[in-house]
Amino acid sequence: MIKLDKKLILVVTTITVLMTILLVGYDLDQKKQLQVTQLHKSISFKNNKKNIQYSIDSININTAGNVGNIEGWAFIKGTNSFNIMPTIILKSEDGNLYKLTTIIVQRRDVTDFFNGIPHSDSVINSSSHLTCDTKNDIGQPHRIVYDNCGIISNFKISNLPKNKSYKIGIELTKGKSKYFIWTNRTFKL
Repeated sequence: MIKLDKKLILVVTTITVLMTILLVGYDLDQKKQLQVTQLHKSISFKNNKKNIQYSIDSININTAGNVGNIEGWAFIKGTNSFNIMPTIILKSEDGNLYKLTTIIVQRRDVTDFFNGIPHSDSVINSSSHLTCDTKNDIGQPHRIVYDNCGIISNFKISNLPKNKSYKIGIELTKGKSKYFIWTNRTFKL
């Protein structure tokens, strides 16, 4: 009976420790995903209006939940969106810059729209979308794939100064090249 109790205690303790590690890891990951990094004011971003096409689809500020959300899409004109890393940059009215953690989301609708494919055709012919980096431009001629151009940034609004307006910028990094545009969208905290 004593051996059974020791085994039971060991099992319960192990499960408790594993659950604690899992929950702490989740919390740390959540904090990293909602991170806002202040950049030095001296950093300048060269506006590449001619090279970037974008849309900010929604800006949601949930003050009760202390979370902000920016969703949209952006791509470098004439370039497949694979291997391009997006970043949302905020600029406050006093010139302070903030970088938001940004994730990529599939947006096949953007590829369809800019390649003139009606939505019903893309649903039927899903092979028209490439799913990997196409080196040497193998594939359909004159067809650019923007499927990975969707962007989402979730951030803690408590990490930003209140009572200020923020201009939204998008930076796209492809290898060592950086492309940037200040969008026409702002929000106020």
